[in-house]
Amino acid sequence: MGRLLLVSLTLLPLVASAQNAGYDKGFFIRSTDQAYSLEANARIQLRGAWEAIDSGTDDLDHRGAFSIPRARLKLGGNLFGKELTYTLQIEFGGGFVHLRDAYMDYAVIPSTLHVRAGQWKRPFSRQQITSSGKLEFVDRARTDKDFGAGRDLGVALSNDYERSPVFEWVVGVFNGTGDKPVFSGTVDGEEVSGGKFTNVPTELHPMVVARFGWNYGGIKGYSEADLEGGAPRVALGLSGIADFDVEHEKSSAFLGEFDALFKAHGFSASAAVYVASKQDGEGAMDQSFARLGFHAQVGYVVAKRFQPALRVAMFMPDGDDNDVLEALGGFSFYFWGHDAKLQLDGGVISRDTASDALLDGTLRAQLQVGF
Repeated sequence: MGRLLLVSLTLLPLVASAQNAGYDKGFFIRSTDQAYSLEANARIQLRGAWEAIDSGTDDLDHRGAFSIPRARLKLGGNLFGKELTYTLQIEFGGGFVHLRDAYMDYAVIPSTLHVRAGQWKRPFSRQQITSSGKLEFVDRARTDKDFGAGRDLGVALSNDYERSPVFEWVVGVFNGTGDKPVFSGTVDGEEVSGGKFTNVPTELHPMVVARFGWNYGGIKGYSEADLEGGAPRVALGLSGIADFDVEHEKSSAFLGEFDALFKAHGFSASAAVYVASKQDGEGAMDQSFARLGFHAQVGYVVAKRFQPALRVAMFMPDGDDNDVLEALGGFSFYFWGHDAKLQLDGGVISRDTASDALLDGTLRAQLQVGF
């Protein structure tokens, strides 16, 4: 008995340590008082894509390749207590390494008032805020890149909107230059002086982004497909961007967006409408119509394993004979929810031109594994 007690006392610290490390939607390490933690997640997407591009002649331009569009390592956790959290995400896919997210979030009043600073997604549209790992299709609709999507450096106030509280809100100010660095310097022949790659402007643009939403039924508002199942749930969102031009380049713009998501018993339906203006005078408020767009998609999860889905998206910029229509069908095999899935999608993209309507074809397959 004494020997057993001695062994038990010897193993007790190891058992206690084991309780502070493990896996829970990511591998984690936590201090005994849980004031400090580190969680690690990773995701890789392997994609094969084929396109048939209509050039307006009798022959189609066929293109195809394998790629790794995303291979990401994400680290996060809390410091000095549970109120201060941090996130760092690095992208290894696409042929080069670069920073995706790096921000701190302080809960002044948990779930009521948060202050966030750093680089992350502009909180403009539901499909952009939704992780690329939680989509019903291989990738987002084409309207995503046409209307203010992307990451940026800034600061914001919110009520922890990404967790889909009943009423969600966020208001932030960003640089307006995005997350990808560009060359800034003087080029003279083959000589470069004072140059560097940066995504920090010489003068704050600035870009003001605001989003407000309502969520019903405990919906996961930033995850596509109804893998959870259950009674009807609804999410509505309204977003806006005011992009001011302080460098006097006459490039001010305003964007608005309304989106909706519905889930019930495996069925999901989502849609969004986008509109944007552009500066056409001396003042920032001298605005005219720039572009309009929308997308809508539906899907149905069978046995939490298989999901057929349909999507239509349209981009209508100012001017004649330049509309783009995307129509896709897709099928997903969920081996382990969004963490391990195989997705197939394909369809047509119609592009209006002054002389004709061109019709492109696309087919994609993607395997995603993450933890």
